[in-house]
Amino acid sequence: MNKKQLIKQLNIELNSLPIPDVIDKVRQKSDIVVMSNQLAKAKASKRSLVFRLVPAVMAFVLIAFVMFNALMPNLESAYTTLTLDINPSIELTLNSDAIVVGATGINDDGATFLAGLTLPGLNYNLALNAVLTKAQNDGYLQNSFENAIMLSVKNKNKNVENAYKNNLQAMVNTYLNSNGLNGNIIVEEYDEEAIEEFNALKQHFEQNINVTPAKYCYIKKIINRFPTLLGHEEYLASMNMMELYKLLNAEASSVAVTEIINRIINNIAGPPYGQNAGGNN
Repeated sequence: MNKKQLIKQLNIELNSLPIPDVIDKVRQKSDIVVMSNQLAKAKASKRSLVFRLVPAVMAFVLIAFVMFNALMPNLESAYTTLTLDINPSIELTLNSDAIVVGATGINDDGATFLAGLTLPGLNYNLALNAVLTKAQNDGYLQNSFENAIMLSVKNKNKNVENAYKNNLQAMVNTYLNSNGLNGNIIVEEYDEEAIEEFNALKQHFEQNINVTPAKYCYIKKIINRFPTLLGHEEYLASMNMMELYKLLNAEASSVAVTEIINRIINNIAGPPYGQNAGGNN
């Protein structure tokens, strides 16, 4: 038995003795340390280390929290969502440098429309000009009738959002004027509730029809003006913006409005629009 083993065995024997005074005297004259004291010191050392670490960890968490909150405005404003409704309904996602990083066709015509364009990687000014040019070439924008284009912008930073709204309106207006097109530019607001509401509503549609949240909010305004159209949301969702604009803004008793309402109530297909005749959903 070596020295360490001997000391360990003596510790065990001494700790079992019922005479504290004898144990103390032996302890004072030897290098034997009571095992219970060793354990107590080890536990105290661990507790001390924990108490030293807790403030450091809390400080780290606090710093991380402050940095996260400081960065949140930048994270929130990093991406901007633009939607454009004519008859094709499309959605563009921009990064903080105003570069298109995503382009989505919301309805069937929108998906077909984007198939002929490569927008990701373009500055949004160039992307919007490409969209408007193709819309005119495809017959969705014409000089033979009053055009209607609806825009919406979403960004958590309201200053960024408003700046995009103003710039988009100016760009679309410039394009229409430069190409001899008459048009009405609509800027529509929407919130997350509108998205959830439409998703719940479209489950009752007979066809798979999608709209941008902005277009759905516009349809709700039309139904508010003409309550008899309540329950005809599916048909309204399939309509182009030119006719929806007439419903909301023309004289309620006008021939054009009366004809559109009768067609909706009787579920009669609308006239061809653009190159995708009959594909207005």
